[in-house]
Amino acid sequence: AACVEGMGRSPRFRKAAAGVKAIFDAPTAIAAVRAQIAARITSLLLLSRKAGRCAIGTDESLEVYRAGRAALVVVASDAAGRVGDFEGDAIVRPARIDKRRLGTLLGGKGEGAAVAVSDPGLARRLRDEVARLDGIGPADGSEHHRYGATPPDGSGIGH
Repeated sequence: AACVEGMGRSPRFRKAAAGVKAIFDAPTAIAAVRAQIAARITSLLLLSRKAGRCAIGTDESLEVYRAGRAALVVVASDAAGRVGDFEGDAIVRPARIDKRRLGTLLGGKGEGAAVAVSDPGLARRLRDEVARLDGIGPADGSEHHRYGATPPDGSGIGH
């Protein structure tokens, strides 16, 4: 967020954007970037589903994970219960993808707590996009980061 706001104050950026009719608005720009990243995550999940390279749901995902065939397991941010059985580097828990959204992304009408992706290339790209999405602060400035009220560096900058 600070990067985008700083860009708006840059004289070079203002000069380059002089012909653009829209007013530069950092929250709008952040929201647009977040939407593009979420669209890429959706596309990658749908591609893995269409290719038959993913297991949907906690039971199927655990089976694939325990068999060592999961290159990546995407666990919903609000998932609880048996998703605690997933551990290690093959697990990502996107801060902004809850069970309802994950279930919807995969074509269901219900909720989905976990998706195991078995294709290493798709898994790598998904991990990269999730890291990008989680690295972008909220557009409205309501939360400084995803760790709670105090950042990990202890600076006290938070909500």
